[in-house]
Amino acid sequence: MVRNGKRGKTKPGTWVTREMLNSEAFWALSGKAKGMLFQFLLKRDMDKKHNCLNQRNITLTYKELEAIFGKKSDGTPCGLARSSIARGIRDLLAKGFIEIIRQGGAYQKDKTIYGLTHEWKYWHPGAVIREKQPGKKAGYEALKKKSTTITGPIHTTITGP
Repeated sequence: MVRNGKRGKTKPGTWVTREMLNSEAFWALSGKAKGMLFQFLLKRDMDKKHNCLNQRNITLTYKELEAIFGKKSDGTPCGLARSSIARGIRDLLAKGFIEIIRQGGAYQKDKTIYGLTHEWKYWHPGAVIREKQPGKKAGYEALKKKSTTITGPIHTTITGP
């Protein structure tokens, strides 16, 4: 892993504005969504003036969030459950903290690319800034159908006595 030009080193912290922490949208997030927001913020590359250099190019996988606290003695992850991750992402989208730049999918071995937004400033109770579009989750079903579905006419020739 290379972070900030130093091999194997991660950044020691992150920059969060008082405006974000005091926003109505931030306080309306679920507890797990707040934790996930900080994980997104930790993925930013910042310059010395606190400008985000990769605002529209952040990846944070389910696998990373599942393993956030390491693993139990039996090898299972100690982090967030997949259902909590999905709810957290929906919450962050709805309140305007993140957007999906490009939808990935586990069955396509492709990571979702997220962007950080400032649309949380315009959120109010009852509003939904963004919703997750259905799509890549269905990718597994599409792959199964693709391998079992036959398209076009079927011609069978029987040969023999």
